[in-house]
Amino acid sequence: MKHLSCLLIGLPSSPNLPWTIRMLVPFATGTSTDVNSRDFAQLLSEVLQQPVVVENTVDGEGGIAAQALLNAPADGYTILHTSSSLPVESRQSRRTTHTVP
Repeated sequence: MKHLSCLLIGLPSSPNLPWTIRMLVPFATGTSTDVNSRDFAQLLSEVLQQPVVVENTVDGEGGIAAQALLNAPADGYTILHTSSSLPVESRQSRRTTHTVP
């Protein structure tokens, strides 16, 4: 629960808000990171009383999900859930430009 509290600091705290939280996961469905993300999304949904939808993006070594997060409104309803490999892979492909669908 202590890890969840770090995330909750930036999110609005009203269960009456109608928005769905988007959880971007830069790994394929069925991978260990995806399974972990879905478990976390369920817990987050129960705690916040808000729907949480996991969206997998599999191309661009995590860059597409990271770019989608940067392009999302700064309202706290789009989050990125990844492994520690994302910063390493993104740094290695710094010169590559990714487009977000």
